[in-house]
Amino acid sequence: MAKKRPFARVDRLGSQVKEVLATALQRETREELLRGIVITDVEVTSDVSLARVYWHELPGAAEDREAVEAALTRANRFLRAKVGEVVRARITPELRFHHDDAL
Repeated sequence: MAKKRPFARVDRLGSQVKEVLATALQRETREELLRGIVITDVEVTSDVSLARVYWHELPGAAEDREAVEAALTRANRFLRAKVGEVVRARITPELRFHHDDAL
């Protein structure tokens, strides 16, 4: 038999958060800088209190990484509220954005 993964619920929540954030950044945000970034991964802690969101800018879209980080900080409250509306979890995780240097 296949071995069960211990936190499948957390993985599902992470993929839902990733989908919601990607849609919100492309369609609903007022920040033009944020339309040029891609969410590469979301890791949710086992207690669902924190979500580490990894992002990367599209080529030629955003040249100033600090400006994008500042825009994400300004949009954090809106994005967390959007995640809370769509995901419908008991706890909406705090969003922490990290630049994905692996790409």
